Amino acid sequence: MKKLLLNDRGSATVAVAGSFISIAFVIFLMFAATAILINKVKLSSAVDLAALSAAVKLPDGALACETAAQQLRNLQFVLQECLPTTAQVTISGTTQMSILSIPINLTAQAAAGW
Repeated sequence: MKKLLLNDRGSATVAVAGSFISIAFVIFLMFAATAILINKVKLSSAVDLAALSAAVKLPDGALACETAAQQLRNLQFVLQECLPTTAQVTISGTTQMSILSIPINLTAQAAAGW
């Protein structure tokens, strides 16, 4: 019985395989986090642009919101909310992405005016 316990052939293979799996998982998480961050920055920039474009059309609130919606559509994002006043417009945009079939909703908000 003692002879079996002293024999650790193959244990290094198991340790190396476990290490590779752990490293691969960490690399995957880094790529996933980077993809989410990049999409969030793109969405924020698009919503900023849409708010500025909409502010040019003020005080006509309907035209301002349509301009913002068109601007976001051109950049493949969706207008979630548009709140115009006579001097300012607040825009919310959204997009959805998925990582390993897990849906991730991203939103951003910006305001612009005179």
